[in-house]
Amino acid sequence: MPHGFEGFWQHAIVLQNVLIGLLLFRNARKWVYILALILSAILLIECLLFWWFDDLLIRFTIGGLFMIYFLLASVKVYKDILMAKEVGNETIAAAFSGFIMLGFIGAFLFTLVELSTPNSFSNLGVGENRFQNLNYFSFVSLLTIGYGDIAPLTPVAKKMAVFLGLVGNFYLTFITAIVIGKYLSDK
Repeated sequence: MPHGFEGFWQHAIVLQNVLIGLLLFRNARKWVYILALILSAILLIECLLFWWFDDLLIRFTIGGLFMIYFLLASVKVYKDILMAKEVGNETIAAAFSGFIMLGFIGAFLFTLVELSTPNSFSNLGVGENRFQNLNYFSFVSLLTIGYGDIAPLTPVAKKMAVFLGLVGNFYLTFITAIVIGKYLSDK
């Protein structure tokens, strides 16, 4: 990707997630939908401000609000999976989306670890690449692949990596069992 387009695509993806998230919350309780609308409006305004003011505080604010919005959407997706009466395309898509959300939550947690205790991970690189590499490390850990190119160094980073691996295995086992159980009960 040409240099300079990363910021554009990052904000385009945030906007896309916010708009799709509003569809997710359209049938939620009124206060949840209002909270989602407020967070969406703030995120949209801050994404627009980012084009004019490349400020670290704006970046962290956008990131924090997006994570709150993302966690809210994750809870909604997980709840929808557990409460589904039948297994259809929507349930399978929700289960897949839930797993991807888990990877992003792991990346957020690893980012918090790295920001609170710098050099908690080996081989992260510099600048923006550090956070992209933490995202990659999150999914590699969640999937229990473990290439070894990035490794946790501090005790808190090691515990977080083990925690994410355990949650990933539990998610796959638990959600797969629920979806298959509901599919079989439908038949």
